[in-house]
Amino acid sequence: MASAKPIGNLAECYANALAIEREAAARSAQFAEFLEDHHEQAAAGLFRRLAGYERQHLEELERLADTAGAIVV
Repeated sequence: MASAKPIGNLAECYANALAIEREAAARSAQFAEFLEDHHEQAAAGLFRRLAGYERQHLEELERLADTAGAIVV
């Protein structure tokens, strides 16, 4: 089992959270596209909605990071 590296500061915390949300939004959109290609419109719609929620989370985290003065790339 791999050991986790502790997060050193607020900027690192935001950077990790932003990376997670970016990945989640991209993967959800990718899965929605896959489902659409396989004619699973209802499931694809669900994953499109999930991708939208993840993008909203990302936008909110970006605002919070900016408000906190955390320099995140």
